[in-house]
Order: sequence, then C-alpha cells, then structure tokens
Amino acid sequence: MYLSGDEEINWSVSDPENDDVSVTLEYKTKYEDWHVIADNLENAFIWETNYFANTTDGVLRLRASDGFNETVAMLPHHIYISNQRDDLICVDHINGASNANVSLATVDPNLCNQHQYEIRFYLTDSLRFSVYDLTNNQTVLENLVYYDNLNETPVFDGLTISIENSSFGYKNALSGWITGNSNWTYDLTENVTYPFPSCYEVRFTSSGSVDTNGVQVPFEVWNISYGYQSDFIIVVQNETMYYFGIYEEDQLGVEDIHWAVVIKAPSDTVSVPPVTGDILYLHVNSSINDDDVYQFTNQFVGVDRERYVPSDFQLYQNYPNPFNPSTTINFELPKPAFTEITVYDLAGRLVEKLVNERKSGGKHKIIWNAHNMPSGIYLYQIKTKDFTKVNKCVLLK
Repeated sequence: MYLSGDEEINWSVSDPENDDVSVTLEYKTKYEDWHVIADNLENAFIWETNYFANTTDGVLRLRASDGFNETVAMLPHHIYISNQRDDLICVDHINGASNANVSLATVDPNLCNQHQYEIRFYLTDSLRFSVYDLTNNQTVLENLVYYDNLNETPVFDGLTISIENSSFGYKNALSGWITGNSNWTYDLTENVTYPFPSCYEVRFTSSGSVDTNGVQVPFEVWNISYGYQSDFIIVVQNETMYYFGIYEEDQLGVEDIHWAVVIKAPSDTVSVPPVTGDILYLHVNSSINDDDVYQFTNQFVGVDRERYVPSDFQLYQNYPNPFNPSTTINFELPKPAFTEITVYDLAGRLVEKLVNERKSGGKHKIIWNAHNMPSGIYLYQIKTKDFTKVNKCVLLK
C-alpha cells in the first residue's frame, strides 16, 4: 500500500453486545517497534503521513476493545510511505572520504531547536550508525542498521535522516579534465587489495614536483578527499605518457602504492598534451566507513523563510550528490541582487542557465533536472555583482 500526504484509513468494527468499541491504531517500521499513532478511534482516521519517516516496510494493526475483550487485526499489506522532502538541512561531512549522500529533512518545523547534532558510523556485522545531540550531550538515535535511502530514520526533534551509501571503486565516467584542453586519456587501477578510498587531482603547475626518488615531473598529486599532497613514484615519463603510483598509508600506518595512474596521449587523433594550469580529476567512490562523521544544525528551515535574511552570500553543495536525474541547489542572498546560476560541463560549455533574474534577499533553492544529460561531473556557478562561487556536482545514471 503506497501512501503519501493525508490518507484516510477506514475499517468496520462491531460488538456482539452492541457495547461501545474503542480502536487504537498501531504502527511499526524497520527502525521502530509497535507504537500507538492514534487512539480512541471509531471507524476512520486521517493519517498525516508527511509527519512520519518514509519507509518501504511499515506495518499497521488495529487494536479494538470494548473494555472487557480485545481483538488485534493486522492490515494485510505492507505500508510504503513516500513523501517529497522540500525543507532539507545542509550536512557537513567533517571526517572521512565517503561519497555517500546523507540528507536531513524537516518533518515538523515546530520542533526545530537549533541544536547541533553528529552522525557517527560503525562497521560491525553490518553498517550501523548513531545520532548524538551535541548541544544536550545525549544520544537521540542509537545503533541503527543501515538499510537504504528509501527507509528514513525515526523522526527525532522534527527531523528524519536518509542515507544513500555508495559502492566503492574508481569511476572513469565521473573523472575528467576540470581545466584545460588536453585530450589525453586517463585511468586509475587498484594496486592493493583494499586501496585507500579517496578522490585525486593531478595538477599541472609551472614548478611541478618530485616523486619519492627525486624525479622531477610537471605535476602535483593531491588527495582532495583529505586535503593533502600525496607521495607518488613515477614509472614512465615521456612525450606520450605519465605512469605513476600513489602512496597511501593503510589502517596500520604502513605506506604502500595503493593506486596506479596512467595518463597518455590518444592513438587515434592529434595529441593535445596537458600544460600548466590543467587539472585532471580522478573520482573514486567510497562507501561509508568507521571514520566518516557528519554534523548538522537543526535550523528553522521552512519557518519564516520569507522573513529570514542571511548575513552573507552562500552557495551550498547540491543534494543529493551524486544524483539521478534531479538535484536541489540552495543559495542565500543577504540583499536583493540580480542573480545567475549556470551549469557547465568540464570543458566549460554552457549546459543550462537555471536562474537569470533579480532575487530578493533570503534563502532560495532551485532544482536542476538533468534527465537529458549524460553521466559525469558538472560545475554550477552562482554570480551576482558582489559574489561568485563554483561547486561541482556528479550526475550518475
């Protein structure tokens, strides 16, 4: 049974002695055991499902009593609640390298409390996580098993969490030249059984860098998931190829070559080699691990939105990300301004102009539907008279 919004649940109950019968409606999901959602009912109930977590495995039952005898009846179908979440809260990924999409939705704005929360993950028999209220120093959700992004967490403090984990591995379709016109091909392969889960940038600079043997090369290798310059060893360096290995430490602190990278000239067309200023992005999907930590603040999203005016310009990371086929982009303006939000591909070609008008000061959001675009990395830019910023997003079909 698929439910969304306000749904009417009807039933018929009679008592042989014609005594009054009181009905209680109880509900459970993957995350929650049986609990009462309405009582003292007669023969119908309007269920406001938008105040409940989305789920694929809900169960309803009726408990009828005349004060002496009690009967329990199960609804014969599983409940599938699917409500559109419009008021989403920005989440900061403060530790770890996972590419998972963690989304928070405001279910009941009246319960927003401005508290700061933290999500911590654990790998035991399965992926589990807990949510902590850092403001009150208490656990609000404990040791939940991760299922999928269709099953949100139980609602707490007016919020619910949706998590979409990502599969580990290098994604060539999501990699590419961020800047420059080079047409050299690229590949990244695993060199150990459990390679370090990070995304990398190969940045061609005027000074370049040296590998672990002191060999000069015209590029630097950066681990952009953790924000440091990686050690590497060059194997082949000539006019048509760079072949090198990236060093990383495993969980025991032992350094080894985790990734092998090949950047080479095409064989079927005129070569355009990388030059100073060119940047190659190599995308590695990383699943959630023990060191992934997310934080967020339970803000008054959706409450007095029109009267709220931020103090600074902001362009937030889109969500979900990666996405297919649509994603939401939030931005803030501290004052009215003519605003452009434009999407480009990695070659700098215009893909779509999402906003091109004067906007009032306050919070705004726009949805980009990329159903007709191929998988890959895209750049979205906000531009006003006083502010410009560019973020990356990943379309994964």
